[in-house]
Amino acid sequence: MVRRIAQLFKYDQKSDWDKKALSYMKNCANILDAGCGVGRFISHDPARITGLENNPANIEAAAGRGFKVKQGNIPSMPFENESFDGIYSSHVIEHLTPEDLHLTLREFDRVLKEGGLLIIATPLLWKHFYSDLTHIKPYNPAVLVHYLSGETQRTQQVISTDYDVLDLFWRRTPLPKMLSEDYGKNIFVRFLRIKGILFVIDGILYKTGLNFFTPKNGYMLVLRKEKKRSA
Repeated sequence: MVRRIAQLFKYDQKSDWDKKALSYMKNCANILDAGCGVGRFISHDPARITGLENNPANIEAAAGRGFKVKQGNIPSMPFENESFDGIYSSHVIEHLTPEDLHLTLREFDRVLKEGGLLIIATPLLWKHFYSDLTHIKPYNPAVLVHYLSGETQRTQQVISTDYDVLDLFWRRTPLPKMLSEDYGKNIFVRFLRIKGILFVIDGILYKTGLNFFTPKNGYMLVLRKEKKRSA
């Protein structure tokens, strides 16, 4: 019975975030998915979304699903200036060095039209961040805002002063994962997990937005590139 109820509150956080990002881009005619993988985000609206990917296996898989995908590196994208009115990049920048991130933000700015949207989703530093050997560095949202909104920096040149922050969403650790890591040997926690009760509670908290007490482990930043206002 509990497991059937748990199915009612089951959720796919990655898919939900893709849909949330796309809801901001409903007026974008041409969207870039930078670092598209096998095309999870593209699958939501293949007619409007073009993928950029450097992994041949991922490109083959995405192309096999009929998706538009170009091969290339994000820090040096094979697109003309102002080619897109929306850019989405999910779980990419944590794989970049600071130097490559700076180049990537420059490229995003170059290929994005005025009035376009830039949406970046990435993990924060959390317990298992470095369990993935391809993770180089976590970047807080303030870093992106500093370089795209003209705030003073001493290490790298400011890229733009033309971006406004529209929204910032925090991703949070699922309750079963949090309790299993911190109290995994607790008999009561193990009972709740085995019986599926933890998953019901987690689903309710997630869908109602009441999971604010669980640790932040990532975010999605929504930026708009306004008309030129730099000197």
